[in-house]
Amino acid sequence: MEEDGTTIEVSDVASGIDHTLLKTLWQLMGLTRVGEDKEVIWLEPTAIVKIQYTELFQTEGGRRLRLIKGQGYMDMEKRPFVRLRNSRLLGFRPDKELKPKELRL
Repeated sequence: MEEDGTTIEVSDVASGIDHTLLKTLWQLMGLTRVGEDKEVIWLEPTAIVKIQYTELFQTEGGRRLRLIKGQGYMDMEKRPFVRLRNSRLLGFRPDKELKPKELRL
């Protein structure tokens, strides 16, 4: 998350999610959905999770930032984009808040 509250997609995570958690997350998606396209469902950030990964790597060509605005999102400028390799969900962090200073790589 940028200091101004702009959300930056870093990676997707599928490993570490069992069937029970997947069902719960699917139900919660209906409450936090702000947009979708052919490949992605965009959700309002509401939880902080702990992710394990093997390395950070930069993608070629960058990635367009998306800013969540009300009931949708809008595309922002294109910036260099860093992804997580071999990402795995370790758990949720209820002790953390959605504050830009706490959500930095």
